[in-house]
Amino acid sequence: MKIQRVGKRIKNLKRAQQIFSVLLKYGFDDIVSALRKDLAIKLGKGLIRKTPSLKREERVRKVFEELGPTFIKLGQILSLRPDIVPLKIANELRKLQDEVPPFSSEEAVKIVEEEIGKKVKEIFSYFSMDPMAAASIAQVHRAKTFSEEEVVVKIKRPDIEKMIALDLDILFHLAKIAEQRITEVKLYNPIQILEEFSSTLQKEINFYNEGRNIDRFRRNFEADSSVYIPKVYWELSGERILTMEFIDGVKCSDLKKIEEKGLDRKKIAYNGAQLILKQAFDHGFFHADPHPGNLYVLEGNVIAPLDFGIVGRLSDEMREELEDILLAVIKKDVNRILRVFYQMGVIRDEFDSQRLKADTFEFLDRYYRVPLNQLDVPSIINEMFELVRKHKIRFPADFTLLLKSLATVEGVGRLLDPEFNMIEIALPYGRKIIKKRRGIERQAKFLSALIEDYRQMIRNFPSEFVDILKKIKRGEARVKLEHKNLEKLISSLERTAKFISMALIIAALMISSSLLVQIKSKIIYHFLGIGGFIIASISTIFLLFLVLKRSKNNY
Repeated sequence: MKIQRVGKRIKNLKRAQQIFSVLLKYGFDDIVSALRKDLAIKLGKGLIRKTPSLKREERVRKVFEELGPTFIKLGQILSLRPDIVPLKIANELRKLQDEVPPFSSEEAVKIVEEEIGKKVKEIFSYFSMDPMAAASIAQVHRAKTFSEEEVVVKIKRPDIEKMIALDLDILFHLAKIAEQRITEVKLYNPIQILEEFSSTLQKEINFYNEGRNIDRFRRNFEADSSVYIPKVYWELSGERILTMEFIDGVKCSDLKKIEEKGLDRKKIAYNGAQLILKQAFDHGFFHADPHPGNLYVLEGNVIAPLDFGIVGRLSDEMREELEDILLAVIKKDVNRILRVFYQMGVIRDEFDSQRLKADTFEFLDRYYRVPLNQLDVPSIINEMFELVRKHKIRFPADFTLLLKSLATVEGVGRLLDPEFNMIEIALPYGRKIIKKRRGIERQAKFLSALIEDYRQMIRNFPSEFVDILKKIKRGEARVKLEHKNLEKLISSLERTAKFISMALIIAALMISSSLLVQIKSKIIYHFLGIGGFIIASISTIFLLFLVLKRSKNNY
């Protein structure tokens, strides 16, 4: 065990040095110095830097590319999160090439045979030894079943889990150092970002997980003729391989082939938009990376999405919050937007509410009543991300993925059809949301949930009350009070009590004086009543003076 731990430390050290060397190579001396100044000096000697002609965002992309699979995937995931990284860097990371040299075909065959427990010639009637594509996580081979069905076999790279685990271990260590030493980095909570990334990456390299995603999409769209989801061959799949139906289509970005096949570009754009809207608002389960390379077109302008490793999920609660935000945007209700943000818990305690309110109002006002054909959805979403980053708002990852997916689909739609307008297509969903909110079914559901909450409260009250009494009896009950500036509150209450007492005395004096005035049998009572009225009037004026003076001092 001790030898293994030493070996791991050596591997970690070598990999960490490699990471720092690449950072220095591309001119990120400031980052390396902040994390490890000793290594910045040691590794930086005689290092040739490739920075003069490259912008900062381009150098960031080069670093991710050179550091291999884990960092390429990290970069690709960060490209979907412009709420975390600046927009320029996010757009540059979209260019990351996930194309690496393939591993040997013999190794691929060995993995297939180990997973299925048979020789490859007993599994497939045909298996291509040349991969049709090779990426950082897996490579894909074409094959054919004995029932003559064409399939693709996705095979995980050997030891990829170990490589990812090593890199994640180093990244978490560096993130902890960064939080301690770099104030600006701490604001973005790098540990939490890495945890999200690690979770996403673990799901993506889990082929069982991807297969289940495909099956779920297939069920969701089985009655929709405008979408086709490939079939998963579970009997030919395993932990390290995933066998799927081969999709013989055209990339939606290949305009020349689309024209050659006589497909309708406008219809393809419309179907693509419907695909993402149905996923988000009808199913709450969506493809989180619908870039042109992942969207194929079949005969009849049918959309066939591929690569289901990264998906987003919207719970009923999250969908309601999203609907609240959309309705507030439509009504230009900034206060309602901020209330939803509070409910979601996405606003930090130290945020500037007035500045955020002003910036949000300015953002909404800029696009209010602008004709739909003049609205550019990607620009609006990108501007919104800049606002979110400025105020350190942290949306749930799935929210951000959905917004990014909408912007991506809008871009693909415009590529296919220059007149494409995502908002026009989305309007029926907005109307449906409003109708649903006002519907009897929604109100009945809310009332039912409320009744159930009260039922549970009443049901649990006796036992919880008995528990409280037992704790009191045993002397275990504790009440902890913490006050801030309570002296001011007490002083204010005392003054208020004095004012109320004076007002009551004045009121009593007026009532008694009015009774005395009405007694005509003795003149003395008449004069006493008038005197009481005069005293009460003077006291009232004095009391009003004190109240007004106090109010002025408070302001």
